[in-house]
Amino acid sequence: MAVDIVKPTSDKLSYRFVELHNGIKVVLVSDPETDKSAAALDVRVGSFSDPENISGLAHFTEHMLFYNSEKYPIEDEYNKFVSERGGSTNAFTAAEDTNYHFNVNWEHLADALDRFAQFFICPLISADGVDREIHAVDSEHRKNLNSDAWRGMQLWKHLANPNHPFHKFSTGSLETLQEEPRKQGINVHDAMKRFYEEHYSANLMRLVVYGREDLDSLEELVRSKFSGVKDARRSALDVEPDMFSDSGFLVRVVPERESSILELSWDVPPQCKSYRSLPCNYLSHLLGHEGHGSCFHLLKERKWVSSLLAGEGSLSISSRSIFTVRVELTDEGFDHVLDIATVVFQYINLLRRPEGVAQSIFDEMKALAEMNFNLSDKQNPSTIATGLASALQIFPPEHALLGMYNVPLEFDAAAIRGVLDCLTPQRVRIMWSSKRHAGTVTQSEPIYGTQFQKEPIPQGYLELWEAAKPGEELFLPEPNPFIPSNFDIVEADPLEAPEVIASDDMYKLWYMPDKVFKTPKVYMYTQLVSPVAYGTPEQAVSTRLWVKLLNDYLSALTYPAELAGLYYSLSNSPSGVQLVVHGYNDRLRVLLQKVLQHIEGFEVKRDRFAVCKEQLAREYANMCYDQPYQRAMYNTAMICEARRWHVDEYKAAIAGIEAEDLDRHGTALVAKLFAEVFVMGNITREDAAAHAEDVTAAMRRMGSRPVPACQMPDTRIVELPKGIPLLSSKMGPNPENENSVALITFQGEAGDMRSSCCAQLLAHVGKASAFHQLRTIEQLGYIVFMIHQMDSTVANVRFILQSSSHTAGYMQSRVMAFLPSLEEALSNMDEKAFREQVEELVKAKLEKPKRLSSEAGRMWKEITAGTRVFDRPQREAEVLRGLQIADLRSFFKSHIKSSTDRRLLSVHVRGKNDPGEPEGGDPAAGAMPGASWGRPVVLRAEGGGSPEAMLRITDEAAFKRSQALYPSAK
Repeated sequence: MAVDIVKPTSDKLSYRFVELHNGIKVVLVSDPETDKSAAALDVRVGSFSDPENISGLAHFTEHMLFYNSEKYPIEDEYNKFVSERGGSTNAFTAAEDTNYHFNVNWEHLADALDRFAQFFICPLISADGVDREIHAVDSEHRKNLNSDAWRGMQLWKHLANPNHPFHKFSTGSLETLQEEPRKQGINVHDAMKRFYEEHYSANLMRLVVYGREDLDSLEELVRSKFSGVKDARRSALDVEPDMFSDSGFLVRVVPERESSILELSWDVPPQCKSYRSLPCNYLSHLLGHEGHGSCFHLLKERKWVSSLLAGEGSLSISSRSIFTVRVELTDEGFDHVLDIATVVFQYINLLRRPEGVAQSIFDEMKALAEMNFNLSDKQNPSTIATGLASALQIFPPEHALLGMYNVPLEFDAAAIRGVLDCLTPQRVRIMWSSKRHAGTVTQSEPIYGTQFQKEPIPQGYLELWEAAKPGEELFLPEPNPFIPSNFDIVEADPLEAPEVIASDDMYKLWYMPDKVFKTPKVYMYTQLVSPVAYGTPEQAVSTRLWVKLLNDYLSALTYPAELAGLYYSLSNSPSGVQLVVHGYNDRLRVLLQKVLQHIEGFEVKRDRFAVCKEQLAREYANMCYDQPYQRAMYNTAMICEARRWHVDEYKAAIAGIEAEDLDRHGTALVAKLFAEVFVMGNITREDAAAHAEDVTAAMRRMGSRPVPACQMPDTRIVELPKGIPLLSSKMGPNPENENSVALITFQGEAGDMRSSCCAQLLAHVGKASAFHQLRTIEQLGYIVFMIHQMDSTVANVRFILQSSSHTAGYMQSRVMAFLPSLEEALSNMDEKAFREQVEELVKAKLEKPKRLSSEAGRMWKEITAGTRVFDRPQREAEVLRGLQIADLRSFFKSHIKSSTDRRLLSVHVRGKNDPGEPEGGDPAAGAMPGASWGRPVVLRAEGGGSPEAMLRITDEAAFKRSQALYPSAK
């Protein structure tokens, strides 16, 4: 019998469910307009199936299937094939599933699928590959050692029932995948092959294939490619529900970051078994509400918390859901943790009343979910394939899309009360994380080294929470006033590009009606340009605080709007303040006007100022815990952007800012304004003008004056010197992080589309071979990328590598050693291969936009950058097709190879065991002259190659002052 898959009313795709003779359940998705095809296969086996003595084997197996197969024995052939044809590949291992997926330019689906299918038919899993790839797994684990999210997850595992598979360490490491098995006489290569044979059975697989072909052709393709997958008739792991042996306890934890988090969690019936009514979602809607009368609003008014999230948590499995309430504490809230829990239980007891489980509340929640489902933006093929393949393991195929989007079908008061009955003080587990616990805890989790203390909750509080009665401050939410009712598509004359329809010395309005997506939504961007937003570190911090306070004031008002599909964001930038409102056009102007009213009436409330200042200071302090590659990108921007303040300057500035200072800054911020406005979507020219008039009217009421042209902020990029290789080498800001990073920038030209296209094409041609050599063969680290990246209008080719086992200097030397092989590949590339590479990149550029949001964002980027090349994809495609292979070789020679012409910047972030490079000249390398802002240094050529003489930047500010700047696009 045919299965009718329920889909959004706006969805033009065709779906078909089939089951192959070997038991693979498949959903085919036909999209005649797609430029990209995709596929995903989800196997019902994950880390829960790891052998007790080989932690991480499921994850390690996922890595190894990418290597090669009997049919395609060349290593990384699958990755290279997909990458060179405009696509990407990835996978993830979860507790009960492993999901593999890819996307590729549509006409290559059959060939990509043939390679993909071999994962599940005849992977080679060579002993040599296992010996090498284990280092990538270990590097991935070490990348996470300082992550509080990973540390917290592993701590829960450590506290779990040791007889439940949840307790297993899922990532794996050299210790668990090599050293310990070796001591026990276990051959991990053999164990992996057995694991694959035992668990990778066709009947446990769910496949989704998305393509331009019709459904019959897709079905024929799938049957031809996947019929060879063996059905071993395996059963999925039968997972016991109780992950923990006990409850009613408190765990105090010392985190890495400067944060205080309180998390209350309970075991509840599995949500996936109640997908028709989604009882956890009902309770999440109420316990996680941020409007007046909510748990969060009361706790925020008491200055105890800065955020609250509630709902089914990430620890949930198929046989048990974990319901979690998670709050971020203020400094004052740290001293009221048990009082905060009291308020949570007061609200839970409010929900136990007859009116707490109400058909009317469910109906509103269901109506909003259906509205957002039926009017959802088109997703990219890979997202659909990956999500659907996982959903098919949980939901019947006809409801798989509904399950993906969390759309309830029916009200079930008994199911909701069944979850509520579990949310008792006796069954709660509390994790309380704060740096202030340091020195007061004595236990340690063995894998990540997290310091903690497990202790019983005082009996008096259990009794207090049991009897907790909600006061008048807590009540159920009112009916949502923002729910739209008009979804008509307006008639508007089409435009080829955004057009200025109004302007004066205070504003400029760009307008673009939606002629493609036909969705009842609008995106409105407003950049409020102010000359005092970023002039000094104090001004930059004050602007961010001003924005933070406004967002704080707006949370109760805008939360119901978000539930109704209306969103706003208010953020600071070097140019000023950016306001974005978007969503259903029917009620968007109401939201805009309310946000503008708060901006107009802004005043500094002393109590909220103190909380927001504390939050912002914590954000600055926590930047030192970013991933090292993120810090390398930050350090690169600090050198390449002429006008940018450092986080250390922000830290120094925020300490001296008081409420009165922010009052004065707020007045100065709006004293001179220019509004750059862009409206795109389901809106007429007249209504767009009315929306913009709301902005300019607010500016007039605030007494704003025009910004003189000479005071308009601008973004300028430093022109790196030719022939002088530069090095910035710094210890990572977190002294406990062992990962080092080398980020190597080959700077191109500014505002030169031909140069930019050459850089993009070079990265497109080289990224697969760079990954193969530097990661697969040399195993330099888990993070290895060769990319094209723009700094404003300046094109760059960048290499990014992060490793826990190699120094930054060594990684750079290996990148430089790789370049001759890339040059050789370019020299050997014939015209046919070159044209194929060009066309694949062109196809990616000309890929049709799928969502109004992405197209509006692209247009807005052109406006704010000052480039206004709205048909950039088409122009770049034309330039690419006009390139000859000699042009690419010439670009490589001048921008990458030539030591006299290239502009090279290497940024090293060194881990705790990376000593860096000695300073001083080296006659063998060629002495590099010093400068007032730098000193000579020589990179050792470990593993072959010549030493590299560089100039190490010791004074970034002086360096930037001494260099020319590329022209502004504005």
